[in-house]
Amino acid sequence: MHYDDLTSCIYFGPEAAEKLTAIGWLEAEHPYTRATVSAPVLDKLFELLTKPWNASYFMGYHDCALCDYDRWDVTYKNQCISAGNLNLFVPGDGFLYVMPSLAAHYILAHGYAPPREFCDAVLRCPPMGSEDYFRAIVANGPPRYAEFARKHLVGSA
Repeated sequence: MHYDDLTSCIYFGPEAAEKLTAIGWLEAEHPYTRATVSAPVLDKLFELLTKPWNASYFMGYHDCALCDYDRWDVTYKNQCISAGNLNLFVPGDGFLYVMPSLAAHYILAHGYAPPREFCDAVLRCPPMGSEDYFRAIVANGPPRYAEFARKHLVGSA
């Protein structure tokens, strides 16, 4: 599945697309930006990807379309994350960035560089699973995602 960076992501349904901005949905036949991603961004990205919150789950894995990588994990600084089966939602300003976990492999193995505004949002992102994270999902995400995120807030039903 390919989406250009910073475009609407309809993968999760048309009702959510206007509030979801694609990052790292690469395919071999489409060019992508290459550069070195800073250590602070990679550190925080892997921290967020350790156990990312998802409003919905899909069965199966997505393999790398850029190489023969046939594993479903990625390791960075002795930190191993699941790759190809989860998505990361990072609060933006009035929307959520959505990045497939396989993008961690794209960054490390293929030199993929996410847009600066996404990297800045990663650095600002509250800790995964925190009340601040779920408040940001409620404030910036599609209504259905906000509904799921509210269940994680203290005092919410």
